[in-house]
Amino acid sequence: MDFGKIADLLFPKRCLACGCSHNNYLCPSCRRSLLPVKIQRCPICEKSSFAGITHSSCRTRYSLDGGFSLYVYDRLWKKIISEIKFRLVREATDYLGRELAIKLRDCPLAPRWKSSHFIFVPVPIHYLKFKWRGFNQSEEILKSIGARLGLPLELSLVKRTRLTKSQAGLSQKLRKNNISGAFAVNENKTKDVREKNFVVFDDIWTTGTTIKELAKTLKKAGAGQVWGLTICR
Repeated sequence: MDFGKIADLLFPKRCLACGCSHNNYLCPSCRRSLLPVKIQRCPICEKSSFAGITHSSCRTRYSLDGGFSLYVYDRLWKKIISEIKFRLVREATDYLGRELAIKLRDCPLAPRWKSSHFIFVPVPIHYLKFKWRGFNQSEEILKSIGARLGLPLELSLVKRTRLTKSQAGLSQKLRKNNISGAFAVNENKTKDVREKNFVVFDDIWTTGTTIKELAKTLKKAGAGQVWGLTICR
């Protein structure tokens, strides 16, 4: 008995973006409508930059070395990510990871990240939020991407030390204050950070405050290069 097929009959998959029943999490129409980012930007000054590399004039000791986003954040992605996070559609993360792996395979940074042995790290969520939701969507999507591209992942390297407010709707200043000091390297993992290179993965880049704070945490612990990678921006 194929329980997977029975489940699909009883609970058919719906497109996360438009809600139509298409036995998949993205219908062909919505999939074609997703807009790739054409101009990558320096994560510090937000001006255009090849592959999102941080401009030399923008670099500081603990800044990101670059930031890369795959898609433009629009109403479709807002709906997709909201469905996963707040309607708890965990099963969709594997499908989404498969789609993103195809996109990431063509990323101009992929060979560089591979040759320099970058380790991929998801932005962690607080354990209380994890307990309520049951999963960290960034971690689940990254696991799916990593399995398909053979990426080295570190899923328990860092932790969220306090429960922060949602960054949505906050000004840039309030976002920075909200997330300041919210991350720490796990005590038994400090040796795994020193002189290693990392790519921090999250779903959305709005102001980049969260990823920048995590990059600072890793660099203070001795990390080499730290990049940000998001689904959309």
